[in-house]
Amino acid sequence: MAASLQYMTKLFKKFSINNQKASYRHKDRLRVVLFTPDDLFLVKGSPNKRRAFLDFTLKQLSAEYYHHMDNYANILKKRNLLLKKKQTKGKPFKIINDLFIENAIILIIQRINFVNILEEIIKPIYREINQDQNQLKMRYALSFPIDHDKINMDVLQTGLHKHIGEHLSEEVYRGTTLVGPHLDDINFYQDDRLAKIFASQGQQRNIAIGLKLAELYAYKRVKDYYPVFLLDEVLSELDAGKRNMLIKHLQRAGFQSFLTAVNNEKIEEENDSIFIVRAGQLLRKEF
Repeated sequence: MAASLQYMTKLFKKFSINNQKASYRHKDRLRVVLFTPDDLFLVKGSPNKRRAFLDFTLKQLSAEYYHHMDNYANILKKRNLLLKKKQTKGKPFKIINDLFIENAIILIIQRINFVNILEEIIKPIYREINQDQNQLKMRYALSFPIDHDKINMDVLQTGLHKHIGEHLSEEVYRGTTLVGPHLDDINFYQDDRLAKIFASQGQQRNIAIGLKLAELYAYKRVKDYYPVFLLDEVLSELDAGKRNMLIKHLQRAGFQSFLTAVNNEKIEEENDSIFIVRAGQLLRKEF
């Protein structure tokens, strides 16, 4: 099987399998998990980065989530239009508002369940690559308050409905929806302290790496096979101890990993295949 991606213009790309036009969601496309230096912002960056991570991963894993996400986006667009027009008194807004709450809760439940899976997986990984120095927790952060410690669909529906009722005038004034999955977040806690504030940059990087590894293992749990793991310039920011711990973890893992680095002297193991790009050529390193 041969796959290709052609850039026809700046705004148009053509994806082909065996010279036949195919969808980006084709069942035979290569699945990858990518880590780049920018993924440090999964911990310390804006909530939008973390929401995008959740949505992208869940769309890969669940056609149902993909469907509900599309529904939610369309309903949110219609709700915002009615808010901008200040048309919130009639039956159309009530229908849209009820649909908004229903679809929002479906997404939230699926996200919370997935965050719980990620947390279960990332805890031992983080202890390993961080050399047993810290404990890590993940929590899904709602954009509205609830009155119960335990979360279920009824609790979420009551909380969201109540919050909307109390803040509808502000939404009308601002012409946009001020609550919902599009404004939720994930919080990381290292030793019960908010990691984006109290963790060092090196610790934040370890959390981001651990999160990407957790994504891989979650994929295996749901789909029963691993994606390919691509890591771009990750070793340069790690000290020797953490770098060796990560490499040893990747060597023992059941998935295939590709690491890029501007300096291969940091890769000390001789059991791996190492290639050098020089003058546009890919050369096998000789030991």
